[in-house]
Amino acid sequence: MNKAKRNNVLLFAVLLVLTPTVIFAQVDTSSGSGSPATPQTSVTVPQGFGGIFSCNQNGAYAMSVGALGATGGVYVPVADASVELNTGTLVYKECVLREVVDAQRQAATAGFSKQGTQEILTGRNGAAQFVVQQLQEVTTVKTNTVVTVLQNDMSSLDPNIQAQVKNAVAQGYSVATYNSPSTLACPYAGATASFTNSNAQFSWNNILAVGSPCNPLFGYLAANDLALGAAAQQANCLQNEWQWGGGFYAVTTGSGGPCQQQIVTPSSNVNSSYTQLLQSPYNQLQNANDLGQMVGALFAGISTQVLSGTGGGISGLTQPIGNQPSYLDQAVAQETQNLQTTVANAALANLDAALQVEQQYFSIMNQIAGALEGAVSQLRSTETDCFNRLIPDVQTKANSDGFTLSSSKVQAATSSLPFSKAMINTPISGGQSIAQLASTTQNNLQVSQQAQALINQLIQNVSGSSADAQSVAIEQLNSLIANNELHTQADLQTAQSQLSSVQGAMQTIETNVPQYWVGTDPNNTTNNNIPWNGNIGPAQALSDPGVGWCNVTNQTTLEAWVQQLKS
Repeated sequence: MNKAKRNNVLLFAVLLVLTPTVIFAQVDTSSGSGSPATPQTSVTVPQGFGGIFSCNQNGAYAMSVGALGATGGVYVPVADASVELNTGTLVYKECVLREVVDAQRQAATAGFSKQGTQEILTGRNGAAQFVVQQLQEVTTVKTNTVVTVLQNDMSSLDPNIQAQVKNAVAQGYSVATYNSPSTLACPYAGATASFTNSNAQFSWNNILAVGSPCNPLFGYLAANDLALGAAAQQANCLQNEWQWGGGFYAVTTGSGGPCQQQIVTPSSNVNSSYTQLLQSPYNQLQNANDLGQMVGALFAGISTQVLSGTGGGISGLTQPIGNQPSYLDQAVAQETQNLQTTVANAALANLDAALQVEQQYFSIMNQIAGALEGAVSQLRSTETDCFNRLIPDVQTKANSDGFTLSSSKVQAATSSLPFSKAMINTPISGGQSIAQLASTTQNNLQVSQQAQALINQLIQNVSGSSADAQSVAIEQLNSLIANNELHTQADLQTAQSQLSSVQGAMQTIETNVPQYWVGTDPNNTTNNNIPWNGNIGPAQALSDPGVGWCNVTNQTTLEAWVQQLKS
């Protein structure tokens, strides 16, 4: 008798809990029916608290459908802050993550149903783990037992008749078992002729020989009883095993017949475990009462398919249907596709939200860059206009004082725009100058632009039909989120605040600096004829350097320029 396989069907249910890397769907490459192997596909959901499959605020971009800030007073029952602050998390958990978990559960149980069915059909070294043909399987056990007895338990027979008795037992068992109509025929026709011959000489030894195992006939009867008794015992053990398991075999180890093998998993447990696998999809369908809990039609109908005689019962689940894959393959593929789609939808919800955040962030950075560029452009334009008005008056003053202006110094002063340059490098907002803000903003624009390109590529990969590309894209998205490499709503708020601050500062510069340059204090309108002190830089404040440098009506300013530009 073949050794029973050690694999325990009960392990399948335990694996679902104990497996560290959770496999949510798997289409096996093997096919017990000889049908073409289907490609193996694994859909995995990354675990942990740093990505999109958890309720953290950084990762759950799709939480924008709920509130993350209180909109009412903290003491108003209908606008309780503790409730409102959790709304976004709860909505994301219920509307996105729950559907992923449901699809994950369905795909996992479908995969385990297929794995369990394969084990049930091949668990005994390729034979089914349940009774297929009772008479044949009982006969096989009995025949194996008779053969074992004949080979191992006949050594005490008289060597002179041992071979004859063994052959008689084997022949008698064979005829009775495999050729029942001939069981009434005498297998020993003529064997007793010498004993019953009327001419035979009477002997007490002959009489004693006839009634003892030394006689082939009585030796046969004793040996036959021994063999058939052992066979009956093995058949009884086998039928008990079936009875305990409702037609299923136990999982055993060791050699010998059913009575000698060691049971490691009772047949009742095999029965209940596989019954649970068959009923699981129907129970999931029966208990579905929320979004994403509906089980695929093929998976839900496994138990019905098993009950269908035309469908081939349990073995029919793994047989190809025409040119199509087997019922189980189709059911697993349907649930795998459902999981893949659900995971893709969750990823796309986050990617779409992340793209919107990046686009808004990029827009804000563009506005900051525009405000800085506008201020710089105005400063330079104002300085150029001032020099155009100032230099002729300085030239006139120099001529009247007998000085000659240096053309190279005039050219250097007017072309280098020193006062604009000084203002561009003056700390203004948060201790940073316009130049520093422009450099930071340009870097932020470049990073955000690269992030948008990456997100668009991830969206394309997640939306594609390749499960491998989708899996890689989701892993990349989780990594980006876990490492804080994508901007968030909090970054948007910070950027918006920075935009307001920069716009206010640039407006102040554009309004006040030209007034300082022409010698007017914008904070003191009565002080409107301030002369230039000859300082060009470096600057320490908005009014320094350059206050009064373009005050063309002030003689002190003109004299300072003459000294600055004379040959």
